[in-house]
Amino acid sequence: MGKLSALVSVFLILFEASLVYFYFSYLAPLYNHKNYIESPIVNASDPTCDSFLTHEEAQQFYMENKDKILTLSRLDHDGDGQVCENVP
Repeated sequence: MGKLSALVSVFLILFEASLVYFYFSYLAPLYNHKNYIESPIVNASDPTCDSFLTHEEAQQFYMENKDKILTLSRLDHDGDGQVCENVP
């Protein structure tokens, strides 16, 4: 009976080690991806401040696409060139 319990203990230790390896190799990196930031805006010609997560992201989009945006007032409410100032 002693050999069996030792064998089971070794098996459990190896199984737990493989779970830890799997977690740090495959699952943990998935949480670090920020694909939600890089997803395309649904309607790029008429975006709103809700389309962006950060002010910097909105400003960069505005600078790259200001000729294509139909209603600039939806992003730049006061006309000062700084868009979505209420977004963090």
